[in-house]
Amino acid sequence: AIGGHASQVARPGQAVTLSLYPFSQVTKFVFEGKEEFTELAQAFFHFTAWHSGGKEVVADVQGFEDEDGDIVIVDPFVIRPKPINIGELVGTILPGGEQQQETPSPEQLRFDAWHPKCGQLCKAFDPSRRSANCRRHCGLGVPNCGLGGG
Repeated sequence: AIGGHASQVARPGQAVTLSLYPFSQVTKFVFEGKEEFTELAQAFFHFTAWHSGGKEVVADVQGFEDEDGDIVIVDPFVIRPKPINIGELVGTILPGGEQQQETPSPEQLRFDAWHPKCGQLCKAFDPSRRSANCRRHCGLGVPNCGLGGG
């Protein structure tokens, strides 16, 4: 039976996989934006936002970096936007409907705070990302995000 804190993790009928974490410590790689820059973890964070078209962001990227530079990520959290309802959809296409907001969205602010710069790995899949050239094609309002060209 599932009870206590475990009921917040899984419900009856769901499958859960547990594995041994072989390291003695956990390092936060992408959490608040103040962590030491680790290129592989930052590229993973950026890639998930880019690949999902801005619809998903992996938060709380934590784990261990071994002596070869490989990273084992444990217990990440995926942030997804709430589904848009029909009223919001219709309101954006009707005359007088909601206009594109000029202020940064919470998603854009989060992305910018947690991913302050791109390394070479980011440039491999999103070569035209520039902080001064902000496009809103991916839904995040992050600089270019790999969609829509340069």
